[in-house]
Amino acid sequence: MKRPLRLLHLEDDPDYSDLVRIMLTKEGYEVEVVLAEGRAAFEKALAPERFDLILADYLLPSYNGLAALRAAQKKCPETPFLLVSGTIGEYAAIESLKAGATDYVLKNWPEQLVPAVRRAIQEAEERRQRRRAEAELVRRERHFRAITENSLDILTVLDQEGHFIHNSPSIKRVLGYEPRALIGKSAFALIHPEDLPRVLQAFESILKTRERPFQAEYRFRHQDGSWRFLEGVGQNRLQDSAIAGVVVNARDITDRKQAEEALRRSEERYRLIFDSNPKPTMVYDHLTLAILEANKAAVQHYGYSAEEFKKLTLRDIWPPEDVPVMIEYMHRIAKAEPNNQVRYAGVWRHRRKNGEIMDVEIKWCPIAFGDRMVSLAMITDITERKRVELRNAAFAKLGQNLSSASSPAEAARIIRSAADDLFRWDAFTLDLYSAEEGRIYPLLNVDTNARGQRFDDPGTGQPKELSGMARRVVTKGAELILREEPFVIPEDVSPIGDPARPSASLMLVPIRNRTQVIGLLSIQSYTPKAYQPADLATLQALADHCGGALERIRAEQALRDSEQRFRELFEGSPDAVFVEDVHGGVLDVNPAACRLHGMTREDLMGRNISELVPPGEQAAAAQKFQELVEGRLAQIEGASYTRDGRIVPAEIRASRITYANQPAVLLHVRDIADRKRAEAALRSSEMLFHSVWENSADGMRLTDEHGNIVAVNEAFCKLVGLRREELEGKPLTVTEAGPEPPEQRLMEYCQRFREGATEKQKERQLTLRNGQEVILEETNSRVELRGRPPLQLGIFRNVMAQKRLEEQLRQSQKMEAIGQLAGGVAHDFNNILTVIHGHASLLMANGGLAPVHARSAQQIGQAAERAASLTRQLLAFSRRQVMQPRQLDMNEVVSNMTKMLGRILGEDITLQLNYWPQPALVQADNGMMEQVLLNLAVNARDAMPKGGLLAIKVAELEVEAPPGRAHPEARAGRFVCLSITDNGCGIPSENLWRIFDPFFTTKSVGKGTGLGLATVYGIVNQHRGWVEVESELKRGTVFRVFLPRSTQPAKAPDEPSAPAIVRGGQETILVVEDETPVRELVCDLLRRHGYHVLPAESSAQALQVWQGSKDRIDLVLTDLVMPDQMNGRELVEKLWVERPRLKVLFTSGYSQEVVGKDFVLRRGLNYLQKPYPPHQLARAVRDCLDAVN
Repeated sequence: MKRPLRLLHLEDDPDYSDLVRIMLTKEGYEVEVVLAEGRAAFEKALAPERFDLILADYLLPSYNGLAALRAAQKKCPETPFLLVSGTIGEYAAIESLKAGATDYVLKNWPEQLVPAVRRAIQEAEERRQRRRAEAELVRRERHFRAITENSLDILTVLDQEGHFIHNSPSIKRVLGYEPRALIGKSAFALIHPEDLPRVLQAFESILKTRERPFQAEYRFRHQDGSWRFLEGVGQNRLQDSAIAGVVVNARDITDRKQAEEALRRSEERYRLIFDSNPKPTMVYDHLTLAILEANKAAVQHYGYSAEEFKKLTLRDIWPPEDVPVMIEYMHRIAKAEPNNQVRYAGVWRHRRKNGEIMDVEIKWCPIAFGDRMVSLAMITDITERKRVELRNAAFAKLGQNLSSASSPAEAARIIRSAADDLFRWDAFTLDLYSAEEGRIYPLLNVDTNARGQRFDDPGTGQPKELSGMARRVVTKGAELILREEPFVIPEDVSPIGDPARPSASLMLVPIRNRTQVIGLLSIQSYTPKAYQPADLATLQALADHCGGALERIRAEQALRDSEQRFRELFEGSPDAVFVEDVHGGVLDVNPAACRLHGMTREDLMGRNISELVPPGEQAAAAQKFQELVEGRLAQIEGASYTRDGRIVPAEIRASRITYANQPAVLLHVRDIADRKRAEAALRSSEMLFHSVWENSADGMRLTDEHGNIVAVNEAFCKLVGLRREELEGKPLTVTEAGPEPPEQRLMEYCQRFREGATEKQKERQLTLRNGQEVILEETNSRVELRGRPPLQLGIFRNVMAQKRLEEQLRQSQKMEAIGQLAGGVAHDFNNILTVIHGHASLLMANGGLAPVHARSAQQIGQAAERAASLTRQLLAFSRRQVMQPRQLDMNEVVSNMTKMLGRILGEDITLQLNYWPQPALVQADNGMMEQVLLNLAVNARDAMPKGGLLAIKVAELEVEAPPGRAHPEARAGRFVCLSITDNGCGIPSENLWRIFDPFFTTKSVGKGTGLGLATVYGIVNQHRGWVEVESELKRGTVFRVFLPRSTQPAKAPDEPSAPAIVRGGQETILVVEDETPVRELVCDLLRRHGYHVLPAESSAQALQVWQGSKDRIDLVLTDLVMPDQMNGRELVEKLWVERPRLKVLFTSGYSQEVVGKDFVLRRGLNYLQKPYPPHQLARAVRDCLDAVN
């Protein structure tokens, strides 16, 4: 819309002002007039840019035009100013123009007013435009100067030689150079040599062609010597006089270049990650679903090439029936923000190029790609995992259902149900297979007709021969057959087994129980390529899973059928049949058994089989029954005893069975009275011979008249170390390798055979072909056969081991007899010594004896102590001594045995002793240690019959590396070592490992028992030690006995002193002792100390005393060995049942009966060794009473 002309009119005549408005309106102006009739109104109205024109009368009554002009120039100098006057002269007009008026107009020439106004407005507009242009020029100049001075880009002007003419200040920030420092220098000298040819070529090109600028990227040297990447754009302005040069605008792109390089490497790295990811990975467009990229794993997994993938969309790899669901899901996630966060899309089905369907798990990540959104999809094939999950669930259900199946047919239907869970199939077949017959037995056949309905084919139920494919599966394993042709199910064709309609896809696998094929399982489909190798593996797993159960069910059914047949045979058998437990108790009988014995079933049940045989034969019958049960006899002939007293001869056979889930024996008893005379003897003989021949532990051999071996049993083969085929048909001398010529041996045999001589049991020592020395016990007898030449039966038994055992038994019995005699003598003697020593002590305690009588009493006591020492040795020899460990110094043990060793060794053997400088302390039984030393010394003496040196050494050793020693008992620690070294004959290496075996000896008969070193080994082992042996023939032997060193401080030897006075008491003591003198002595001693004593001579009497005084008895003092059936330990155990905290003190000459780790005898605590002096008895009783339980 056109803006109206705004006019300020200084005029004191309003009519003239209206005339001016009318004139301007006629000329087309739309005028807005503000009339100011005086100075005040005029100056008040003045304002910058308010009016387009000021029109002023030159002369007013109180104001004039020049004054108004000066006022207007101060407030709005840009507004045009026209003077109007009726009388203005030329001089006044010129002065007004000089003063700044735009123009002047005479009132009496009104036609000049409009042109003057138009001219004034036009000139004002031109001035305004010129001033705006000039201001814009100044603004632009300042703007571009600020841009140039603050720009990151470098603005450079070069002359045509490439020298710097001008540089913008930014060159300092970018390249480090002062702008004036480069003026006059060549820009090409600072360009990288590799980039210089390109830049020179571009520069020369721009010099020739002005219109086309050049653009180049190049490296320019920084002031610090480094190189910076620049992107330069140059234009030829040599012809422009204001510039006269080539203008180059250069931008620092070093960071961009580095970022591009980093981006390139990053892209290469991510491309490598993308391509090398083992899982299929794709990039697809969100809107079009087009696949933009696929990695190598996707190519391999789906079967498409990378180029084919780029032509596909997601619809192409989804099954058609799943595409709508996929599209709906894509629409739902289309608004997802591209935040590079991985999201889970769930489990889907994908289709490979070959049409195969697989289950996949998808994770995706939205990514912004330019102006569109794409997604990175990471795909995991979980087909196998789902197959395994499905298979596991199906197998769990299968196992649970099979456990309740009662027949193979029911099991087959359960297996078919499992196949429904695992596969899509049109035909199912399960057959049982008999490896013995090589045929199959149809169990279940299911097929599908053209209408998709399944039905069972009952089949013939008859066994079938194996087809070629089935035979391959049985021998080589599962098969998968996929036929390419399409197949249709005809309406008029029997669907089972019809060759006119073979299946398009077929799987056949063997059903195994462990390694044995027991059946065949087939799954078929009329759809081509319905199955894959993985499906075949699943079907095989199904068959393997149900193989054991199917075999179990078949066995259970066979067992039920067998039990039914057994029951029918059992009840209908004409023979008497007994079911018995392994001890002969009758569990069941059949009617024939009732008839045979003339008893009812109730009469027979619960009896023992031995009760059904004639009187006087029950023991033999029980023995035979046991032999039958153990399988040593196949059948026997005996007799059955009937209720009316008749004895019926019977043939009895036994077999092991399971009856009511318990082992049992099935006895067949046949009445053979009618054929006893005619057949029983011969049949029994043949059966007995066969049983003995096959099961005998003795070797048996049949030879003909020429000495050739006709038959041998297995025991004979084992005896001579040859196989049956190496013996039968060969001469009987084939087994021997003795010095006697084989021809002579055969000649002697043939002579005896012709004479018909029978050789009774004899022993013969010979060497077998394998070099083994044997002693054979041999019996030969003639065997007459009906219609055939006679043979000789030889029965052989190797009795070498028996001979050795007999000799060892004789030696053992001899030593046992001596040991029993010695132990018995020592025990009885200890009782006597207890009385002697006790009464001698009482005599010495009586101060009223004369000196000569006191010395006699003392001699009696000392003699009793020496005799007690002898009894301890006898007990140690007989192994009936209670082990009494205490702290010993092995130096003293050896020293105390020196005199005895000198007497044993004799004058021809020198005894050398080496002691440890400090006490060699061990916790051991002194008597046992002396026995060890004595046995080793005697063994060394026997190894030096012509004399020699015997060295005994005591030392302490630190055993640091027990694994290196040859003894399992060895261990690390501090040990006392007792070494016994001789320079005798030594021990052969083949015997060295056997020297500690009981009864092993290399001495001649009658000179050794083979128990000495065995006793040493047992004692040392009992003391938690071990024995090492080193020996060399003709050089001698070293025995080293290692015993744990005692960690207790050494005790000073006890000083002999008079027995301390022992405090007595008033407690009640039950004394149990079978020896009257000992019992009376003990009771007397205890009464002298103030005790109340209740004596008993046996365990039975002790129990009677206990019943009457149990509440007041404080201590039981009992001998361990009693003449009646209850020993001391058994007595105390009965008392402890009533009073568990009852205090007991045992005493004995030896303890043969105390056996077991749970019963420990400790001297001074609960045990007092006979013989003992009175003060020792008093001390032991007092200590036991004062002890805290």
